[in-house]
Amino acid sequence: MTNLSFSGGGWNTHTALSATFSTALQKLRGDTQASANFGDLFGPTSSISANSGGAWFLGMLAYSQYFEDDLADQSDGWFEAGYMGQMDQIFDQGRRNMMINKDEVISLLRDNYSSKLVDTMQAALQEDYSREEMKELFSGSHSRRFVYQALRRSQSKGDKDIHYGRLLLGKKLWTDLADQPAGPAKNALEEVIYMLGLARLARETNFSWNTLNHELTFQPYGMNDELKDIRLSSDTNSWATDKSLFIASTLISEPSALTANLSSVDADIKAGQTQFGATPFLLTSYPKNETTQNLDSLPAGDFQLNYSRRGGSSHLNNRQDLSKNFGADVPVLDATAASSAAIGMFASLANTYPKFLKKNGDIMASLLRNFAVAGYFPDGQDELSMLLGKNPRSKNVDLDQLSSDRYVRLADGAYLDNTSAAYQLSALQQSGVADGFELTLFVNSSSDGLPVADLLKAINANESDIGVGKEYSFSTSLAELFGYVHDPEFDYSNPTTSFEESIVPGISYRRMATNIFDPSAFAGEVPDWTFEGGKDTLINYWTLNVETVDNATMSIKGGYSGSIKVFENITPSSSSAPYTKDILSGYENLFDATQQAYSSDEGWSHLKDALGLA
Repeated sequence: MTNLSFSGGGWNTHTALSATFSTALQKLRGDTQASANFGDLFGPTSSISANSGGAWFLGMLAYSQYFEDDLADQSDGWFEAGYMGQMDQIFDQGRRNMMINKDEVISLLRDNYSSKLVDTMQAALQEDYSREEMKELFSGSHSRRFVYQALRRSQSKGDKDIHYGRLLLGKKLWTDLADQPAGPAKNALEEVIYMLGLARLARETNFSWNTLNHELTFQPYGMNDELKDIRLSSDTNSWATDKSLFIASTLISEPSALTANLSSVDADIKAGQTQFGATPFLLTSYPKNETTQNLDSLPAGDFQLNYSRRGGSSHLNNRQDLSKNFGADVPVLDATAASSAAIGMFASLANTYPKFLKKNGDIMASLLRNFAVAGYFPDGQDELSMLLGKNPRSKNVDLDQLSSDRYVRLADGAYLDNTSAAYQLSALQQSGVADGFELTLFVNSSSDGLPVADLLKAINANESDIGVGKEYSFSTSLAELFGYVHDPEFDYSNPTTSFEESIVPGISYRRMATNIFDPSAFAGEVPDWTFEGGKDTLINYWTLNVETVDNATMSIKGGYSGSIKVFENITPSSSSAPYTKDILSGYENLFDATQQAYSSDEGWSHLKDALGLA
């Protein structure tokens, strides 16, 4: 039996996976019988892990009959009447909604701050204050200054709409950031603003990622209605009834904003390595015939949650224990939201900002806090619930209530492992599978590939071991599993278990490393197969014998051998969200190129083998 892992990557990944498995099913039907279905295609598969966009795809394919049927029989119209065709209008409206009018600015501020504060700052705009009076007005409160400036910026435009970036950061700062050179960091900034436009489209001025996920991502085929009462433990579509399904997410472990007035929580591990940034959170759907359900939701261990008011001190009665094996039978829509909260780390109060932005850090955490999904444990039970739309706010939830209900913030699994393979391996080891494991990874990337030579140099491998010929591209998220760190200052001769990583230009956080395999597996290796098609799509297929290394964060023990098969789909011109029309049209090119790759005899031969069908 094989075990699959789907990476994150938003709609880029969703598109690539849709193309991969719709093509695989059609090829299987041609090889065997026309009635073959996804149960036949995934027959040899024991478990599937998924993160972010991969979790969207897995959740839809495993629980929505409408989605499964359309992918199986109507993929030729995927960008017309299919999933992406139905999302097209939503994407377009999201781009137009990156502009906001002054009345909506007031609604946004009232949703995130008290009405009294907004009214006070509106009145202050009409006054001719001196410098000293202004200083007194803003004294001791970043929120007062931000609300005043946001109102002034929006009203200075008259009846014209204002861009979200300019509203939040001011004209000069937004222009400086927007003028950054093209690249992953610039793309991330564009995506943040685009997500605000989508949130506005979902009628959420308090920027609830969970609501956005419910209302927009699962809108096609009416899946948000079809799945609204469906939990991870609910009946799956027939092909998945005997599979373990793992959804990757993270629990923000550093102080993170719970309310607009910056009530915050941080998570201290009780034993083991300090968890910087976020710690892995595993959501599991067990096979219906399996009675033993004992995988840890927090692989790193037990935690203590510490609640405090920003600028104040923690109190002994505001500390709560959180067991590593709490229950998390949440709705599928909530699970996929927790896995895909791609800008959720903005809720952290521990991010590093450049000097010119530092005073805005608390404001960003306060305003964007609900892009990290809010979870809590009602009635003192060790069973997680998540909030949809309604979020904890200072005017109706006090610190003691937040503490007693153990509120936490959840974010994208990519803050630890975008591939979801580390989550899969952790679950396998917890289940007793150590030596002889078999993993097949589907890793999708919209960043330029990293040459294998760079990976081997980074981990001090002998350059003579590098495969001769083409410098094969290699996705960064896959490289991280083998010890690569996306930080030019990282010291590979004296490695640490954590490092700094950028969220957007100039803003970074400290995160845990996800090294789970010995990097020597790549020495002298080249892909078994490559395919180039579409505008700039490159697909690599690797087969590697690997050995695990210790990773306490993921609860993975070293010294065990296994094999991995990796399909990398690298499309540098793409992005996880279509914040431009070119990216959206690029998705269709990606879909066509991926279908072409696996329709070929060689591509299908490798895919069939990797799925255990050969």
